[in-house]
Amino acid sequence: MLEDVTLVIPVRNEDATIALLWDSIREQSCQPSRIIFVDGGSNDQTVRMIRDLAAADTRITLIETSGAMPGEGRNIGIAAASTSWILLTDAGIRLSQEWVANLIRSRQANPELEVIYGTYEPIISSFFEECAAVSYVPQRWSSPITQGRPMRGPTITSTLMRRDVWAAVGGFPSWRAAEDLIFMRQVEKAGFRIGYAPDAVVNWRLSESLPVLFRKFRLYSLHNVRAGLQAEWHYGIARHYLAYAACLIAALLTGFSWLLAAPILGYLLRALRSLVRKREFAHGQPFMLWAGNPIRVGLIMIILLTIDLATFTGWIDARWSRQGQTLSQ
Repeated sequence: MLEDVTLVIPVRNEDATIALLWDSIREQSCQPSRIIFVDGGSNDQTVRMIRDLAAADTRITLIETSGAMPGEGRNIGIAAASTSWILLTDAGIRLSQEWVANLIRSRQANPELEVIYGTYEPIISSFFEECAAVSYVPQRWSSPITQGRPMRGPTITSTLMRRDVWAAVGGFPSWRAAEDLIFMRQVEKAGFRIGYAPDAVVNWRLSESLPVLFRKFRLYSLHNVRAGLQAEWHYGIARHYLAYAACLIAALLTGFSWLLAAPILGYLLRALRSLVRKREFAHGQPFMLWAGNPIRVGLIMIILLTIDLATFTGWIDARWSRQGQTLSQ
């Protein structure tokens, strides 16, 4: 079945993930009438691969840019769309087979809705990815607006919306990160009618190593600071370290050397709290054996430390770049 909607996907250097995404698009029980890829200046095989797909499927349009960030890529793709309704997802994603159909069903069941958000789940194929999911993937939530069914999000990677909603709020900011959060808040602030489709699931690939994780969170941190969102993320982490610093100073002044263990104890408690909250990732394993595995606990502590270091590094990057801009004016 073909629906009169356009699927818009910003990409850049995604030759390792395009096949995964495209296979999941082809397998949809309900197909979009048009698919627009917006490339942000790839220097790998992404463009060639999409051109090959377009040669075999006339629904596909490839728009090439010299360096569009994800928000700008979405703006370009939506502006080029001719349908009233737009689907949004990203590269590095695998769509569940009923993703499009479930978003469409939610729209049909609630014709007054103008924006519908689906949910996402992490792709876990290794021990590291499991520990990463426990460390930073948000918990599921449920409420009457989700019919009591649990979901994550909202997320722009699983969205169906009217094109005029995008136009009314001025589109996405042209940032590398946090542009989706700002856009969704603008949509909510504007009073558009929002609904949720807990069965519209996209599967998201996590960072596969500590260096990749560090780079991603450093970038997220930098752009969140530029967006003025540090009170929602950075300040909380900073408070942890102020508490650690106070314990270290107290240890030096009082001779209570056991206070030197405060940072380690703090990370241990954070890891255990994450394990309790994210017990869904035990996938049927006995909880005490799963959560009590010292290797799992230790790796989660290391991942949390890596994220903290990336957060502070990105924060410094943002402040430094802002200072440089001020000095150059």
